[in-house]
Amino acid sequence: LNLQQEQMEACERALRVEEVAKERRQQMLAELNSHCKIPGPRVKFAQYVEGKMATSPSSSSSRRQ
Repeated sequence: LNLQQEQMEACERALRVEEVAKERRQQMLAELNSHCKIPGPRVKFAQYVEGKMATSPSSSSSRRQ
C-alpha cells in the first residue's frame, strides 16, 4: 500500500509540473507574439508599386514638350 501511495504522489507531482510547464509555454508564446508583431498595416508589393506610380511625376513624354 505504501508503494502505491508513493506512486500516486509521484504522478500528482508530475501532473502539477506538466501543468506549470504548459502555462509557462503559453505565456512565452504570448510574449513572443506580442514582440514580433509588425506595427501598422502590411503592404503588398503590388500596392507599393501602384502607390509609387500614382505619386511619381507624369510620364517622360510630358517633359519633352
